[in-house]
Amino acid sequence: MKITKATWEKRNFGMDVYEIFLDKKDLRNFDEVFQEIKDQGFQKAYVVIKMPVGNLKALHALEDDGYRFLETQLYLNDYFQPKDLELNIIRNETIRDNLTIEQIPKIREKWEEIIQKITPGTFDTDRVSLDPILGKEIACKRYQNWCRDLFDDLNSSMHVRKINGEIYGFGIDVVDKTGSIAGVLGAIFPSYRTTFLGISWIDNCAGSVKTAVSSNNPSATKIHQHNGRIIYKMRYVLRKKYD
Repeated sequence: MKITKATWEKRNFGMDVYEIFLDKKDLRNFDEVFQEIKDQGFQKAYVVIKMPVGNLKALHALEDDGYRFLETQLYLNDYFQPKDLELNIIRNETIRDNLTIEQIPKIREKWEEIIQKITPGTFDTDRVSLDPILGKEIACKRYQNWCRDLFDDLNSSMHVRKINGEIYGFGIDVVDKTGSIAGVLGAIFPSYRTTFLGISWIDNCAGSVKTAVSSNNPSATKIHQHNGRIIYKMRYVLRKKYD
């Protein structure tokens, strides 16, 4: 078990935030681990638990203690080249002629121009926006601050997606120690949410990116799978607000 005080989240949630990661070994000794969680004595805090899927006894014990299920996190990576990818590209050929990708310079003011386009509802399938005790306003603030934090990562980059010269979405990638690109954050802005833009987005980065999506966002999951990505890991996510 690993317990982290997520100090960066206090500015967003207005309370102390802790993240607890459980692994399969913890679930084999869950009674002891569960007691250790209780012994932390959390007060006026928002506590998130992330755990491997499949142990409903542990999941239900946490729910009985006041934790609430929020989502299953789905981790995907590239696995195969789908046979109908070429057909998909041809079908969207006219649209694709009007799509462009533009890298944003690593200048804080330039990043901030894009960050300010994030509004409540830009992210509406994530666990923060869907949590009844948090909501879209807090989610908006959280994602804006997350982008600002990512700017300080030397290995991060931001790009925008355009259609007919108008920005319809953005993405932030981070290169890890192995040279792999992690698609950390990205969104299509609400007024441009159409299936073809989502498909075109994923087509463009196929074969290069690992990413994660929420089980609350089945549309994104389907698009990733359509483009040859498979789920290689899943985690339950629960939370409890301590008074």
